[in-house]
Amino acid sequence: KLDPKDATEAQKLAMSGEENPAIAYDIEGLSIYRKGEQAYLMASSQGNFSYAIFDLSPDNQYLTSIKIKDKAIIDGVEETDGLALYPDSLNESFPAGIMIVQDGFNFEGDSTVPQNFKLIDWRQVQAVLDEVD
Repeated sequence: KLDPKDATEAQKLAMSGEENPAIAYDIEGLSIYRKGEQAYLMASSQGNFSYAIFDLSPDNQYLTSIKIKDKAIIDGVEETDGLALYPDSLNESFPAGIMIVQDGFNFEGDSTVPQNFKLIDWRQVQAVLDEVD
């Protein structure tokens, strides 16, 4: 388990580097989701437009990677520089928390438009995590 109080040298999570084919550098966004006994670290993987998820309890295990893909009314997410996770209810749309990601390429049809942020209901992320367990 990673513990900064006891660290005397750099520590690396298993499966967080080149040995993991699901991670493609550059890694720029990191955030922790902590609620009750759950604790996850999420890292943006810019090289393949995905997000690696690690279980921080008890052994920092790599769980899976997810992608935010195009939908009918919104484009997917590419080149994320930053992300944030919030574990508590915000409103009816985000009752279990939220994942917020910066979208480096934003499209409307075939045209590029300014970068923006995408908001993801944590229940969608949790559904993927439930399948991994």
